[in-house]
Amino acid sequence: MPQHIATRLRWAWLAPALALASAFAGCTLAPTFDPGQPPPGLVENFSDAVMALAGQSEACAKAQPPGWTADGLVRLADHSSQWAERFGGDVTPEPTACFFDEFELQIQRVGTFGARLATSNWPDAEPLVAMIRALRVDLALANGSEVAAGEPNGADPLMAQPEVAGVLSAESSELADLALAEDQAGYLLEYLAANTEPDPDQAEQPEAQPSELRHRLIDLAKLHRQRAKAIASALSRADQADPRQAAYLIDRQTGATKDAIATEVQRIELALASHYAALPYNTGADDLLTWQLLAAHQWGAEPTAFPFYQG
Repeated sequence: MPQHIATRLRWAWLAPALALASAFAGCTLAPTFDPGQPPPGLVENFSDAVMALAGQSEACAKAQPPGWTADGLVRLADHSSQWAERFGGDVTPEPTACFFDEFELQIQRVGTFGARLATSNWPDAEPLVAMIRALRVDLALANGSEVAAGEPNGADPLMAQPEVAGVLSAESSELADLALAEDQAGYLLEYLAANTEPDPDQAEQPEAQPSELRHRLIDLAKLHRQRAKAIASALSRADQADPRQAAYLIDRQTGATKDAIATEVQRIELALASHYAALPYNTGADDLLTWQLLAAHQWGAEPTAFPFYQG
């Protein structure tokens, strides 16, 4: 079985930051503001941080500081320019040299101010949450990380395989949808694994070994089946019906070539990601969403600046 490298998010605090901000938002000792508006100055601070990050990201993409990938920094710079256009007003980010400490500082400022804004009644809170989700993915990839596909006990519990316990507080109907979607994903991946072509250099051998592609698909299928089983077990403990089915409809026109399979896996993983994006925000749901987006990227899907935001 191939060895995959578990993603180690240096910036994993971005997700808990939103949850932490949510906790403090309800504190009775906090200053009171107009319910429809964020605290004074917060929007300006966030906008300034986004603009500064856009300038630094572009400069650092050219400078390529140690420990960061060139492709990842270019993607972060591109997304940062889109975030600046969305949240920074009409001002164009000024060209600047890459100052690595400043670059990391602006990442932290964007995450901190963004987390506070996302829990207010700011009209742009929805695209802001999408931006923070994209930032988590971009930073994981810019740090040269890979998601571990099919490693249930990877070294990093955040990205190797996030625990489904973080979403079990959702409504029963939402959990039923998740269990069904995860189980169907596993079933489809098993079908794809069974229809992969053998390695070209082994195709004529009477006992050809399964290809690396088939191993990856089998590992990924097991992971999704395990999640489905864990969610279904939680439903059963709450006296809810198990939504999983014995079999699912399959489009048998799906090709068995490597490219066709990669495209189908992207679709499967992104469809699951959309389920987690639709849940009320919590750290557990966002960990699973981030994992899904990174998994889709491993099969060729290009991350976007505002995942699952339709505005």
